[in-house]
Amino acid sequence: MTPPGDDVNDWFTMVGFILSPSDFESFYMAIGEGMLTGAMPIIWDWDGAAEIWGERFVIKKLSEALSAVKRLLR
Repeated sequence: MTPPGDDVNDWFTMVGFILSPSDFESFYMAIGEGMLTGAMPIIWDWDGAAEIWGERFVIKKLSEALSAVKRLLR
């Protein structure tokens, strides 16, 4: 388990993924922060997500998110 801390960039380098299951956030900042530190984004298919973050990171079902994590952990 990764301990909490006050340095988001360091923390993201330890977790490897940023899961954004929300269909509404004001800025979606965590996705960008995670991507900048090398975390793999897994983004719920909210309106405009693919245009902002790219089609390959967008998932439509929970089972797709699980498959993506499993595939990337191999």
